[in-house]
Amino acid sequence: MKWTSKGHQFDDLGMLLKDKNQVYIYGAALKGGKLFELLRSCNKWLNWEIAFVDADKCKQKDGYLGTQVLSPEELFNSPKENHFVIVAASPFNTVEITDILLKNGYVSDFNCFAYEKFMNFILPIHFVYNYDMVFFSSQSILPSTVCNLNCESCLNFNPYIKNHITDDFELVKNDIDSFFTAIDYIDRFQITGGEPFLYKELGNLISYIEENYRDKIFNLETVTNGSVIPSDELCKILKENDVHVILDDYRNALKDGDKKFNEIMNKFNEYGIQYTPNFVTEWFNIYPKGIDHSNWSKKELIDHYDACNNPFSTIRDKKIYACNYAHYAEKAGLIVENSNDYFDLSKFTPKMKKELVEFRLGYTNEGYVDFCKTCAGWVSINKNMVPVAKQIKRNNA
Repeated sequence: MKWTSKGHQFDDLGMLLKDKNQVYIYGAALKGGKLFELLRSCNKWLNWEIAFVDADKCKQKDGYLGTQVLSPEELFNSPKENHFVIVAASPFNTVEITDILLKNGYVSDFNCFAYEKFMNFILPIHFVYNYDMVFFSSQSILPSTVCNLNCESCLNFNPYIKNHITDDFELVKNDIDSFFTAIDYIDRFQITGGEPFLYKELGNLISYIEENYRDKIFNLETVTNGSVIPSDELCKILKENDVHVILDDYRNALKDGDKKFNEIMNKFNEYGIQYTPNFVTEWFNIYPKGIDHSNWSKKELIDHYDACNNPFSTIRDKKIYACNYAHYAEKAGLIVENSNDYFDLSKFTPKMKKELVEFRLGYTNEGYVDFCKTCAGWVSINKNMVPVAKQIKRNNA
């Protein structure tokens, strides 16, 4: 999106939930449960009454996570003035449930919201307008590009990196400090890579975040490609600091993939580490050969960026980058950094909170980032599907 009123883009939307004091999570299952726990952690500010809605009669009788579960009929018969509904379901069920809500007098994006829209858009706006607080749904930091794999369609562009970058620990700490000077609370803060388990300072970084900023983070995460076995010392740190690990499952693509993946799972289970196996059947290729949008008009680039709607961002050198993939491409030498593409935290003041939230929600001066000129886009618009973790020879091998 292109800024048209910096610091005031959401003046109308900002007060949308101001007088609401009840929220119903439609879906008493894993997704709704995670949302419930997050909102409960935020209730020292929000002070919302939270309940579930679900068609499951057993859950209506027994409750879920110690909280009341209403039937859909009870929801529809309740006054709508003081509450709103968040649909926490699969994409298919979200469409079906939203349709039912609309037929029963709810208005989409007014008093009923899809989970993703609420988390990534509505909640950050509500926080900054009603509590003068900066809330992000997610943010990542990439302290090292070093990886043991060389995947052909790597989203970090590893095959293009001639000299891998490992940031000095003091630089990473300064970036963390700068970020949490500006941000009051975040749902997911993720340490990524490269392969984080190869970053020698990972344990120290986790401990630093825990000691200084854990009260500002709901979910502290890292990710691993499932082929690097963590040390016992790192496993202890992951457990002690309640770090959730996204465990990518590339077993079908890698030699000895099964053996290493199972060993990692067994180790996580042994230490009681929280983890989520992440298996996908194919990847999207963000940088396929032949993509060239350099002759596009500014409107075409803005439309491309808006349709892409990549929800991920990263931090480096006291800057928040609008698109994490654009920054990864810059680190790989594919593009040159452009000041339009980042928010400079070193210049942040409390008066810029709304501007910062707007930037994180996709607003830039140009309305796109430079990498849009050579990028096929995120999965929302990208149909260039490729095999998962296909290994290729390294250029410097």
